[in-house]
Amino acid sequence: MSAFAIFIDAILMKANPVCLCLVFLIGAFAPAWAQLAPKPVVDPREITVEAYVDGPSSLHLSMKGIYWTNGGNAKPGRLDAHNYPTYIDGKAWVPKWGKDGDDRGSDKSDTYPLTLTTTAYELEVVGISDRKGSSKKDRRTAPSPVRENGEFVINIPDPEGGAKWYKMRLRLRKP
Repeated sequence: MSAFAIFIDAILMKANPVCLCLVFLIGAFAPAWAQLAPKPVVDPREITVEAYVDGPSSLHLSMKGIYWTNGGNAKPGRLDAHNYPTYIDGKAWVPKWGKDGDDRGSDKSDTYPLTLTTTAYELEVVGISDRKGSSKKDRRTAPSPVRENGEFVINIPDPEGGAKWYKMRLRLRKP
């Protein structure tokens, strides 16, 4: 018999049943308690966003996440009765709009949740194309980043006809 087994036997023979129950409960629930502990916030070095855009729209990066505001044309993903998701780092997100029954017009979406400590990002336009995932850059008016009310906002004017897939990479600015 190993020294460890002898030690456990000695504890079990002399231990108070209440103590044994407490040890058991602590061991059983420790993984659940660990999940409840706050996780450190680490700002992603890069966030890749892909969206099907027609007309003026703005992508907002706030401390709580990402959301859209829309101008007069079709909402991102919604041209011609489509409901394409916006892709955040490859994960599909179908924004819920304040005026959900309307595919067009001024509106604001719900927020894709991200917990950030900064909105100090820079924009790189990776592609503007008819196909999702493409790094081809069709001729379009370039998106322009601005800072508004503590948010990093990418204004996508898109005055040209038809919608395009915009692939954008947001990079954490170096201090």
